[in-house]
Amino acid sequence: MNAAAFRQLDAWGMRYASDGRGREPYIPSIDGVALKHVQLPTTLPTLDELIGNDGIDSSTVARHLLAMTDNDKDQVFTLHAELEGGLFAPVFQTLLEGWAAQGHELVSLAELHARCKDRALPVVPVRWGSVAGRSGELIVA
Repeated sequence: MNAAAFRQLDAWGMRYASDGRGREPYIPSIDGVALKHVQLPTTLPTLDELIGNDGIDSSTVARHLLAMTDNDKDQVFTLHAELEGGLFAPVFQTLLEGWAAQGHELVSLAELHARCKDRALPVVPVRWGSVAGRSGELIVA
């Protein structure tokens, strides 16, 4: 992502996107100008960011993530089809069952957007940063 790509989302009339990391939905701004679309950032670490760090392995990663979601806050989890759909499919199944047991609904980003589109959302400048376990930089809020 870059400033031109963020502006293009607005030019296309997109109402929402999920292009980075953060804690809650927000309106991105570039050069002090608020954009029109809502960002629904990924709020949880991915499995590959967790496994191998702080003693977390494939047998404990689901428990670790479920501990992070044992609340009523909306979360966005980004999965990688080649991992959660293959090698870590049993972990993903445990997560799905655990989230259901915690009372979470698994919904699309469209549904999440519908839930927040009428709220006053914070305007947050677009910036690059890093997250633990992920190489390189990405959009962070």
